[in-house]
Amino acid sequence: RKRILAVAKQLGYVRNSAATTLRLGTSKMVAVIVNDIRNPYYTNMVIDIDKRLAENGYSMSLLCTHVDEALAGQMIRQAISQAYDGILFSPLNNPDHIHLLENSGIPFVMLDCWVDGVTADVASINDQEGGYLVTKHLLDLGHRNIAYFAGPNVNSSQRERFAGIQRALSEAEIPVT
Repeated sequence: RKRILAVAKQLGYVRNSAATTLRLGTSKMVAVIVNDIRNPYYTNMVIDIDKRLAENGYSMSLLCTHVDEALAGQMIRQAISQAYDGILFSPLNNPDHIHLLENSGIPFVMLDCWVDGVTADVASINDQEGGYLVTKHLLDLGHRNIAYFAGPNVNSSQRERFAGIQRALSEAEIPVT
């Protein structure tokens, strides 16, 4: 065995991971599908995910949907076809995407958002509480004219954050316009 390994090393042999996946039944790979890698929130999330996966003997492949519904579906199908051990997916509000994942049999977790009408595992922060706390803080500082600039309203995070802002303004008896 030592001699074979030495010759393999000398020849620059690289193991075929697809063959190993077939033989062992595991790829030790996780697909991470995000909406916009330019967003620092996702960049930091992906860095942390990569670290945690590596600590547990896994690698990741990063796929980006660019907040495009059709591309998101294509990325999901690509991830399913690559036989990943799991998929972490930051969804747009499209139940069909989640049904694709459910039907694949590959374990998946939605990141940061949930999809209306779908029950699945979600790893998320409390966007509503975050919106509430930041608005309450601004109100406590004496601010009364508060603007909220949101990105595209394509996921639950935007709706939840705005609901928290509305709650804080309502408690302060400031109308939302």
